[in-house]
Amino acid sequence: MLRHSAGGTSVREIAVVLGIARSTVQDNLDRAKPAGLNWPLPGELTDDAR
Repeated sequence: MLRHSAGGTSVREIAVVLGIARSTVQDNLDRAKPAGLNWPLPGELTDDAR
């Protein structure tokens, strides 16, 4: 989702590609921004932290 968004893909297109609701994409992108998550993810971010 973050990769698609960083590449300029619209929320609607991301939802179609991932097979999820547009609102889910928007909600997740809205949460990622204040958390400082963007693409590419920081190297120090481990699976446990995600």
